[in-house]
Amino acid sequence: MNIVKDSQIDPVAGVTMLKISAVTFLIRFTGGLFFSVPQAYQKYHYSTLLTILEALLRVAGYVGSILYGYGLTGLVMTELILAGYYFIASYAVMKVLNNKLTIFKVPSKAGLSELFGYGFYAFLGQLVGLLWQYTDRILLTVFLGTAALTYFVVPQQLITKVFTLVTAAGAVLFPRFSSMTDREEIKKLFLVTTILFLYLTIVAFAPMTIVIREFISLWVSPEFASRSAVVASILAASYILRGGFIPYESLYRGLGKPKGIFVITLVSSIVIVATDAVLIPLIGLNGAGLAYVFSSLVGIGAFLYAWKKLLGQKDAAVLVRFLVIPLFGSYALLCAVYFAGSSLFAGLSWFGFIVYAAAVFLIFAGSLSLYLWRTSEFPVIKSTLQSKILSFRKDEKKDQEFYP
Repeated sequence: MNIVKDSQIDPVAGVTMLKISAVTFLIRFTGGLFFSVPQAYQKYHYSTLLTILEALLRVAGYVGSILYGYGLTGLVMTELILAGYYFIASYAVMKVLNNKLTIFKVPSKAGLSELFGYGFYAFLGQLVGLLWQYTDRILLTVFLGTAALTYFVVPQQLITKVFTLVTAAGAVLFPRFSSMTDREEIKKLFLVTTILFLYLTIVAFAPMTIVIREFISLWVSPEFASRSAVVASILAASYILRGGFIPYESLYRGLGKPKGIFVITLVSSIVIVATDAVLIPLIGLNGAGLAYVFSSLVGIGAFLYAWKKLLGQKDAAVLVRFLVIPLFGSYALLCAVYFAGSSLFAGLSWFGFIVYAAAVFLIFAGSLSLYLWRTSEFPVIKSTLQSKILSFRKDEKKDQEFYP
């Protein structure tokens, strides 16, 4: 059934819809300037509310367009209306937060230089990012066929979505770093957030590495799991490290160093493309997963550069105590649980899988929590977490101090 009832689109109507889409893009692009204000002020409840309301309106508009037979024209007009909502609502929130803000002001030369410099490197980073995002898929299709591509893409998409969910709170870091002037506070926040996000991805992806085979078997089929389980486990294991990369990315941006992010993206893309080109023809599907593992080494180098050069930290003992020991301890625990559980817990029902996955999760979460709790620095880490990440509401005096 053709639910949008536009199997053939009239050329004139098609051009009209493209023009409407262009206007929609322009309105939404301009509205993005206003939408960034609550994020800059770290009033995330405003931006979250606007996003939720827009999602509800989009669903209502799409359903109405389909049910009343407006087809693609209705969907396009829905997006235009939503762009108008986005513009007006974002502007209203901006004025609520700071009535003095306006776009009718000539920016300074330094401001323009910073804006276009950041945008230029962000644009290059987007282009380079596309390089590695599609290279593995192309090579898998060329050397192994479309079936292998499916075995790779399904777990990859699942893992990526989980990673986005786990690290979503990292959005608060960029505004924090950009608004802080005390070097010692920046160092403390960088270390604490690196610990936090690394531990979160350990707790999320170490268990996933172990249980993802059974999940795919239940979710798709045992035959599909037999083909994709190994590469799925490799991909999940490669994401254990990546939580620790969220803070340094925000630090680079907050300190006004977008070129650094571009260089990291470029080098990481070169590594993953080169590794794909070598390993996929040699060892097949698993080579695409190993490319993700090797690309993580670039992130380790970027973190160490931020730690030593940007922040001037020289205490390696802190890194060993809070990052290296928990990380390698988690890898050792992963191997032990993986080889013990892979033979004992095969062919589970959904109920058995949920119990098994919860038990594995509690093993890792409990181990890391106990390790962190026993350190003497735990109270400092806890207070920094509460004051810098979990608390978004500031009194007017602090708002004026950060945003004069």
